[in-house]
Amino acid sequence: MKQTASDVLVDTLVDWGAEIVFGIPGDGMDGIMEARRKRRDEIRFVQTRHEQSAALMACGYAKWPGRLGVCLAVSGPGGIHLLNGRCQSNPRRPSLCSLRAVQEGMAK
Repeated sequence: MKQTASDVLVDTLVDWGAEIVFGIPGDGMDGIMEARRKRRDEIRFVQTRHEQSAALMACGYAKWPGRLGVCLAVSGPGGIHLLNGRCQSNPRRPSLCSLRAVQEGMAK
C-alpha cells in the first residue's frame, strides 16, 4: 500500500512528539482521520463539539504538560475558529500546531 500525504502528515506529527489531536471529523479530512486510525496506538483523537474548543484544548495541552498541542478543523469557517486558541498560545515557545482540512475541489 502506497503512502499518502495524510500518512506523511501523521508520521511527522508523531515524530514531533504529538500524542493527541483535538478536533471535529468532517469534510476534507477523511484521509487524515484514516492515517491517524492506522497509527492509533501512537496518536489519539479527541473529538470536540466546536473548533474553538479544539484549539483551546490543544493550547492548554501545550501549556501545562509542555507537549505539542495539535488541533484540526474542517474547511470553511473552521479555520477561523482555531484562531482563538492560537492567540492564547505562548508566542515565545510555539508548541501549537493548527491544521485545517480542505475539500478536494476547493484547493484550486
